[in-house]
Amino acid sequence: MGLGNVFIKGVETVFSVLKDAVQQGQYIVITDDGFDDSQETSYTVRIILDQFTQKDVEHASFYDLIQPTDTKGLIPGADISVSMNTSNILKVGDRRFTIVAFETDPIEAMFTLLLRDTK
Repeated sequence: MGLGNVFIKGVETVFSVLKDAVQQGQYIVITDDGFDDSQETSYTVRIILDQFTQKDVEHASFYDLIQPTDTKGLIPGADISVSMNTSNILKVGDRRFTIVAFETDPIEAMFTLLLRDTK
């Protein structure tokens, strides 16, 4: 088993252990036709929503974008079957988020998202 598989299994273990915190969401890819029409394609993902800690603010690559009302989202890389993009949105329950920024590890075992409510 390669090191990449160890990281992927580790993420799956975390999501299994924290199953009470895991929610089902929709990663919505917005395709613009270049005119006045756009199409949304939805992909189901598992996500843990949390608040950013001071440690996150100090170490995240997008630290300068984090606002006090922002939400942190954690999604296993295995749940993302299309490219992650900040022009797409995430829906969890009745909340709809703009993806302001994201980061991942080199093998994309897990994505950390900076989410902002669209209200």
